[in-house]
Amino acid sequence: MSLLLESIKVEQGHICNLEYHQARVTRSSRAIFNMDGIDLNEIFRLNECPENGTYKCRLIYDQQLRSIEYLPYVKRTIAQSLMVDAFDFTYPHKYLDRTFFDDLKIRFPQFDEIILYKDGLITDSCFSNLAFYDGTSWFTPENPLLPGTKRQQLLDQGKIQLAKININDLQQFQQVSFINAMLNLGESSLPITSII
Repeated sequence: MSLLLESIKVEQGHICNLEYHQARVTRSSRAIFNMDGIDLNEIFRLNECPENGTYKCRLIYDQQLRSIEYLPYVKRTIAQSLMVDAFDFTYPHKYLDRTFFDDLKIRFPQFDEIILYKDGLITDSCFSNLAFYDGTSWFTPENPLLPGTKRQQLLDQGKIQLAKININDLQQFQQVSFINAMLNLGESSLPITSII
């Protein structure tokens, strides 16, 4: 069976966005294991969180929790990104096996991040969902490889909108924001001119 991964932000002892992470865990567990999956509230009740600082809580699970660890979080600096065709690659669940993404980073070490597209439409980066700013509003690709928890929260809050974003339409935007469990909208951004 496949091992799954869930990365959750813990800030000053507060577990962030827990309901969205639980929804993804449940969705993946039902699809893969035909069960509701692990109960994140119960796991955090039994595993004390660090009280000071920002941490990435890394949960590995299948039908049960296999490991939990808290890693001090350091935000990555992204200065340049490369667009790469993902072809027929699919990543509908947050699997522990990230060989496809790791191989891309090995192939293109001169770039800080890889932005993926399929059939000419932008999907995600190797480590995050994306949001594009046109000077007025933020838009996120309609069909990401993996619908993220932060992306869903931002959609529910009306802070980002769904759009089909073609690789040829990039110049309509000013910047791209990398969004994931650890990064909020605008927290890690790159000018469109820095995407190759």
